[in-house]
Amino acid sequence: MTSQPKRQPPRATKKGKDRSQADSAWKDILSDFLQAFMIFSFSEDADKIDWTQAYESLDKEMVEVSEESGFGVQSADKLFKVHLLTGEEKLLLLHIEVQGYKDDNFARRVYDYNDLIRRKYKLEVESFAVLSDPDKNFRPNYYQRQSGRTRLLFEFAMIKLLDWWVRWHELEQNENPFALVVMAHLKTQRLKRRPIELKEAKIQLIRLLFARGYTHDYVLKLLRFIVWLVKLPPALEAEVRQEVKRLNEEVKMPYVTAWEELAKEEGKQEGKQEGLREGMFILLSGQLEQRLGTIEPELKQQLEQLNPQRLQELGKHLFSLTSQADLKAWLQP
Repeated sequence: MTSQPKRQPPRATKKGKDRSQADSAWKDILSDFLQAFMIFSFSEDADKIDWTQAYESLDKEMVEVSEESGFGVQSADKLFKVHLLTGEEKLLLLHIEVQGYKDDNFARRVYDYNDLIRRKYKLEVESFAVLSDPDKNFRPNYYQRQSGRTRLLFEFAMIKLLDWWVRWHELEQNENPFALVVMAHLKTQRLKRRPIELKEAKIQLIRLLFARGYTHDYVLKLLRFIVWLVKLPPALEAEVRQEVKRLNEEVKMPYVTAWEELAKEEGKQEGKQEGLREGMFILLSGQLEQRLGTIEPELKQQLEQLNPQRLQELGKHLFSLTSQADLKAWLQP
């Protein structure tokens, strides 16, 4: 296989941050609900897996392969090791396209990953693709290439989330947890520019989640995904929280409401991130003033707004900045 040049990591942008968060959210939901996902999406394949044996999420191995392939580590692709009912071990390679538009290189990437992993770990690899984009005509399920009389054809299983729109009633009746994941994705995709309707959809999804009778752990994990995915303006989010509070009182979840527990968890993570960002800012500000003198107020204000990733980048470029004009140029979007 011809190696591809390494792709340069993207500069930190809001779009890039959103993509990274999307990747992370999908990775978490797949790790937590792999069996539900496989039953929902690829039931024939799910029936061959021995679910009484624990499956293993190979995140470290996937990062290594991602770096080797040149596609970067922010992809939502996941690699799992499972046991079949025959006693064999097998690797499941799941590809999730979450960027919202079709990727003409997608089928080649599925093939490259499959080939790299099979050769690297000496195990059979089965590839599955989940397409979440809104293009109804984008349906890659094979990769082929030909040189003279030598021809390669690589086929893989694929589902298109968009197809579930015409089967919405089935989703509402389906108690598989992954059905709620698909519903949240589809509603967000269709209503993202209609926040009032999206608010009502979010409340309905959470109401359905609480009515399903899932365990507290299931509710929390699914609620985390819905809260992350279905973004609303602060005023509308406050209305959702009030409705969720009322729903919690109705269902009387034990010990602590799922919403409160999620808020505590998010608060802890935000606190850690803010503490990290504050410490980095103080350190870099001192180093910059040693090199460049007292920082102009406007530049200092821009520095205060940098996230931890951008502050890390600044630390790497620190010694290439010889004037405040250089710093100003670096801070330009």
